[in-house]
Formats: sequence, structure tokens, C-alpha cells
Amino acid sequence: MFFTWQAYVENIDPFLKIVHVPTITEALRSSKCRLAVMDPAMCALLSCISFAAIASLTEEEWQVCLNYNVDKTTLSLRFRAGAESALARADFVNTTALTTIQAFTIFLSVLQCEESTRFVWSLTGILIRLAVSLGLHKDGSQFKGISPFEVEMRRRAWWHICFLDSRTGDSQVHDAQIPETLFDTRPPSNVDDKDISPLMTEPVIPREGPTDMSICLVRCRVWRMIRAMRASDQHADADDTIDGRPRLERSLDAVRDFRESLVSPPSAAWTGNLERDAFLRMITDIVASRLELMAKYQDLIAKNLDPASQEDLFNLAIKVVDLAYKLRRSPSMSRWAWLSQGFLQWQPLVIILGHICAVPWGATSEKAWTTVGQCIDTMPEAIQHEPLWQPLRRMLSRAHRHRTSSTETAPAATFTPAPDSEVAASYCEQALPVASNPPHVEGLPGEWAFSLMDTSSGANTAGNDLMTLNWLADEKGADPTQWLIW
Repeated sequence: MFFTWQAYVENIDPFLKIVHVPTITEALRSSKCRLAVMDPAMCALLSCISFAAIASLTEEEWQVCLNYNVDKTTLSLRFRAGAESALARADFVNTTALTTIQAFTIFLSVLQCEESTRFVWSLTGILIRLAVSLGLHKDGSQFKGISPFEVEMRRRAWWHICFLDSRTGDSQVHDAQIPETLFDTRPPSNVDDKDISPLMTEPVIPREGPTDMSICLVRCRVWRMIRAMRASDQHADADDTIDGRPRLERSLDAVRDFRESLVSPPSAAWTGNLERDAFLRMITDIVASRLELMAKYQDLIAKNLDPASQEDLFNLAIKVVDLAYKLRRSPSMSRWAWLSQGFLQWQPLVIILGHICAVPWGATSEKAWTTVGQCIDTMPEAIQHEPLWQPLRRMLSRAHRHRTSSTETAPAATFTPAPDSEVAASYCEQALPVASNPPHVEGLPGEWAFSLMDTSSGANTAGNDLMTLNWLADEKGADPTQWLIW
């Protein structure tokens, strides 16, 4: 148990700061890691922690074979079953225990690496209702009899539920997500775990600079920025301005301020761990670029302009998809790759495909096609059960036909791959998130297209020839403005 706990602390806890590490460590020591002597809620929490820890390990990590002598897939299934059983014994559906809520949140946050987003999104709805029934949507400082420590734990739990809801709802129905008007729970305090204790009686005093909560607080800010940008449609005037300023200008200023606030020394976002900070810088670059892409896309749609014709939008989408791929493939960042597993960059992919379908095929289109292919190739099969997969698949088919018709007489271009370690190193060496696109990796454009466009979700049967892609829906169903959501 101490092995999995240590893996959790190193791989999961920095990005899923929902538990108090000293409290859990003491619970393990006092019980000598015997789950049988713990109450059902704590047993569920430790079981979910173990599942999360195993899910964060890579297949190559020697600890898996050394400690358990089985492959990661088998081990993950075993620990998932244990976590599910422990949650059932804790009666999580009827729970009134914050510990069980923490366990369920951790379980779902990691489960999205293995299951379809729709499956996790549905279970997240149950979690939200459980949290509201416990009053987590109300700041704990409003209630009598709640200690300062519990106030902090309630804040951590609620905000991580918001993150989970936002992440799993990205490809679902945005109107069903948690609105900011639902709650008044404050973000967690900027403190280290050592600064708070279950025995404390005085209010928490936030620190200045980096703490254990730094990453969580950055996520809180991103969550609110996304909500504000989505709500801008409702508050914009007829001339697409808000308080006299163009909506796009306001959004891009907010994104720029977000970038600058994370690199202005001393930034409270960085943790002091070089590899972790490099990972965080890369995540920050992806998030900021997605926000910029979102703002520009919304502006074009509001002006009835075709996003596919915009070169800068296309380049920005390429950057997002390419960085997301590098993030998952970098060996130095593999321990945190679980954070992006199972998350497909739907919107940037649609923008890329829409652009290469609208312009003559050339070297740029071939490079983009390779980028799309390597991105989808690393996704789990569960992605095919997402509601956005069918329209995306139609766009893939359309792009494939365009490429085939354009390259029948000319060989496809190839590109020299750049080692993943070089991309990761670039984020370690500089404080400012990289603004330029990292080099593209050579792929096998075309080969992945058919392997992923199978018939498991009810499509008609097709042969094994790549040229038989006409069983897919026609191009009329590939208009991204009809289904692309932010």
C-alpha cells in the first residue's frame, strides 16, 4: 500500500489536490496499511487512491513488474474492481461522508483515462448531486460547527468536481454543466498541506508564492475564464461588443493576461520541480492556445465567416493538437500523462480537417494530416463511442477522399521526426510557454484512417480496402458549425 500511496503522491496529487497528504499518511501508519480495520469511507478512499496510482504508471515502469508481476492492464482492472467494490461498501450513492465524495471524485477523474467520456460524464452527474446534497456548493465558512480544516477540504472537493464536470462535458452538452451561479464556494487557499491540520482552530492564512495548491488554483482560474468566454455570447451587444469593447479583443486580452501572470516572476504557479514545471508550462500553453482558438472561432461564427478559410486559426489548431500529442508521448513527462489520456482535442481537430478540405492539397495539408493521424492513433478505443465521433469520422472521410484525389499522381510528403525529449526540454529551459509550433512527427497518413473508422458503433460493414470509405456519411454531415461546441 505504501508503494501505491507514494506513486499517488508523486503522480496524481499535484494535479488532483483533493486529499490532505499528512492525514492519509498517518492513517496508513496507524492502521499498518490494513484496509480491513478502517471504516468503509476511508477504505473506499484508499482503494480509489490505489487505482489512481496504478493508472498513472506507464507500462514500462519497472515497479509494476517488480511489485505485482503482472502487466499494467491486468493490474489496473484488478484495482478498478477493488475500488468499485469499496465504493459500493461505502454506499456512495447515499453517502453523507466527505471522505466518500473524495474517493468517488478521484475514481472518476482517473476512470476517464480508460472509459468513454460519456460514461464518466453520466456518473459525474451523480457525484454533483451528492456534493450538492452535502452542501459543498456553499462555502463552508457560512456554516457553524465546521472547522477551518474541513472548510478547506470541502473547497478542494467541490472545485475538483467542477474540473471533472468541465473536462467530461467538453464533448457533451455544455448547458448541463455546473453554472457559476449555482455555487459560492471559494477556491481553496494557497497553502501547503503542512500548513493545515484537522486539529487547527484558527482560520487558514494563505501563503505567497508556489504551494501545493498552485496548480489547483490555476485550474480554478481557467475554469472561470472558459465560463466567462462561453457566456460572452449572451452579454454581447448587437455590434458584438461588451461595454463598448469588441468581444474578441476582451477575450484575447484575458488570455494574454493569463499567460503573463504565469510567467511573471515570481509566479505562484511553478512548484520548484523542474520536470513537473515543464509539464505545467506545456499544459498552460495548450490551455491558453485553446482559449485563444475558442475566442477567434466564436468571433468568426458571429460574423458569419467560414473558420475553415482562416490560416491563423488553422495554425493555432495545429499547435494545440501537436502539443497535446507531445505531452502524452514525452518520456520525461510520462508519470503525469494520465491527465491528458482519453481527452481528444475535438474542436482543434475539426478546424484542421475543415481547413485542409477547403484548400488545395499540399505539403502543409500533408503535415496537418500526419498530425491528425498521430493524435487519433494514440486515443483509446472508447473514443469511438463519443457523440462527436460520428461527425468527426465523416470529416476524416472527407479529408481522406480529398487527399487521395490530390495525391494519386504525386507521392505524399514525408517529414523528419523530432525526438519527444527535445520538445520537453524546450519547456524546461525557458520560463515563457513556447509560442511556436514544435516539429511534426512523421506518421503514416492514411493507414490509421481506416483502422479507426470501424463499424463497432453501428455503421454498415466495409471492406479492408482504404478506398471503400464511401460507406461513411456524405459531406453534408461534415459541417462543423452544426455540431462543434466549446
